[in-house]
Amino acid sequence: MHKDLHNIEVPKEEVFQAIRLGIEQAQLVEKKTKRKKMTKRMTYFTSAAAAMLLASGFIFIPVSNVLAQVPLIGGIYEKYQMSIGEQLAEEQLLTETSLIANDQDVQVEITSVFYDAAYVGITFKATGAVKNTIGGNQGPEAGFTYEMFDGKDVSTWGGSLGALTKTEGGYTGALILDVPSDFTENVISLPITFTHMAGIRGEWSFDLAAEKLPSKQQLINQQVISQNKELNITFEDIRIGQTNATISYSVNFAQAFEGQTYTFEAYSMDGKKISFNHISDSTLLLELPRDTTSIKVVPVLKISSAETEQLKPVIIDLN
Repeated sequence: MHKDLHNIEVPKEEVFQAIRLGIEQAQLVEKKTKRKKMTKRMTYFTSAAAAMLLASGFIFIPVSNVLAQVPLIGGIYEKYQMSIGEQLAEEQLLTETSLIANDQDVQVEITSVFYDAAYVGITFKATGAVKNTIGGNQGPEAGFTYEMFDGKDVSTWGGSLGALTKTEGGYTGALILDVPSDFTENVISLPITFTHMAGIRGEWSFDLAAEKLPSKQQLINQQVISQNKELNITFEDIRIGQTNATISYSVNFAQAFEGQTYTFEAYSMDGKKISFNHISDSTLLLELPRDTTSIKVVPVLKISSAETEQLKPVIIDLN
């Protein structure tokens, strides 16, 4: 049915307010006007450019490509040799954001976030009164510091971070955090506050939230035993994300001889070694190369400095 657009009731005051806010944000991004210092720790969210224009009796809503910055974000991860973030960017699995906080005439913007099973990744940029004082006596080596959960819980959140990179008009940075092994929720909340940014001390606070990328969990239920019967390992299950996998296992280790230890080796089926970490006494975290369909995990008993035993490999199909 044809509708008369001229008879549509439009909330004009709200529309004009949206227009004003859109213009102000655009001017901030384009630096066409002088920055005004904003209230300390004020945080606001802006989605991909959206402004409403009321003209000639109809509403026009422009649409922009929400993934326009993905190649740039992937380049940030690539620079820091963070292959996990780089891979997710290339596959367009990052969530682009525009979360902004202002303090000390410095604007910090979170540009993307991801949550992939065992990892959370964040990219950001800083503009304004930032200084070229990375490292040395005036700032941390990476050029920024942060705390999470109001500084109350940081013990279980390890990770890696890349030093700030100078860009035209400011700096960019990235960090990838290890999600605690007991956290399995589909949505993760991550309050984070940057406390030092490119030579400036301040507080730039964000309440980040990210939905977990598709993952699956499957049983392994395989047991391997060393020849001397002193090492017994049961591989229980595996949680498979887009770029990583977490294997849960249990161990019965007699340790009859002083100095005996055990470790693991992991390979793709074409023989390439896979990086992994022990994140607990019963959990292995593996970084999966792109297009990995199955893996081989080899327990190794170290009997002495000169004697080792490779136990039966465990083959795990990831499909």
